[in-house]
Amino acid sequence: MEECKPAATPVDQGTKLLPNEGEPVEKTKYQALIGGLTYAVTGTRPDLAQALGLVNQFCSNPGVEHWTAAKRILRYIKGTIDYGITFDGNKETEVQLNGYVDADWGSNPNGRKSQSGYLFTQCGGVISWASKKQSVVALSSTEAEYVAASLACQEAVWLRVLLEDISFVQNKPTMTKEDNQGAIALSKNPKYHPRTKHIDIKHHFIRDKVAKKEVVLDYCPTEQMLADLLTKPLGKTLFQRFRELMGVRSNL
Repeated sequence: MEECKPAATPVDQGTKLLPNEGEPVEKTKYQALIGGLTYAVTGTRPDLAQALGLVNQFCSNPGVEHWTAAKRILRYIKGTIDYGITFDGNKETEVQLNGYVDADWGSNPNGRKSQSGYLFTQCGGVISWASKKQSVVALSSTEAEYVAASLACQEAVWLRVLLEDISFVQNKPTMTKEDNQGAIALSKNPKYHPRTKHIDIKHHFIRDKVAKKEVVLDYCPTEQMLADLLTKPLGKTLFQRFRELMGVRSNL
């Protein structure tokens, strides 16, 4: 890979990977690569999170297509080897914790589960992020977004406690951007509704935190939704714009 051509994004837009039905590639080598990428994503590279989640599903039986997708991530890293999370410590107003949450409904072709993505920023840079396949099959885009919002809310509550412990007390609710009006309405409505009666009680955690004014879901147009980068492969222009807004840029 030392002589490989750098890629503009970690995954080609529209990529869908299916379980391997052909000859497997060397499992140990594939798993070692995934392990190394996991280390990078956990520490400093949220821009790799969605791509890693995509290839991580096939560690038990990787095929040629999966190996090619994993190497594409390395090609992207080669072109962004000096990139990391940056912060602007001069903006005191940005001590406030802010979040973005999104979901790609039914995007996983193997089971039709949705992909959740969230991130939280402070001082101009991202401090927490996740790209996770949902554990349930959502029956609508609103439900998928609501499940993702509940997951993000749990992270927000933990971050608020952590920040308070290090003297960054959050005096205002954590504003979390969401691009689905239905999910926002559900977070504010504690009443029973036939369309939501099947949703597991754990996902209604967000209603309690919204009522207590610890977290607020605020509408954000899809074209400004940074967490979109964590739910599906994007084209070069949008991916790079969102990456910049997350504070992931060259450190040189």
